[in-house]
Amino acid sequence: MLLAFVAFAGCNLANGEVKSEAETKEALHSHQPKKVATHTNIISGKIQSVENENDGYAAELLTEGGDTYYLIVSQGSLITPTQYREFKTGESVTVVGEHWEMKGMKHLTVHIIQ
Repeated sequence: MLLAFVAFAGCNLANGEVKSEAETKEALHSHQPKKVATHTNIISGKIQSVENENDGYAAELLTEGGDTYYLIVSQGSLITPTQYREFKTGESVTVVGEHWEMKGMKHLTVHIIQ
């Protein structure tokens, strides 16, 4: 019975090929999603709007240079969760976080509120 389990565990169910443990791990790893490159930035500007989300909020920030960033703020993404506070429209803020883009819009996952 143990032999049947070992043979079953090493099979590729799609075509019945027997794969080694290393080959199986490599095949699983090759199907994992790739991490998108991000950049850490310090951004300052004025809050244009705030929208509450499930575990935090999203805020639109306009820099002095005219760039718009969509900030994602939650206790879970902050390095020090006790920094968490809700921004107010019109407030000037400086934040540090990971910059990423989606559909041509700039986003920042906030890690530090200064």
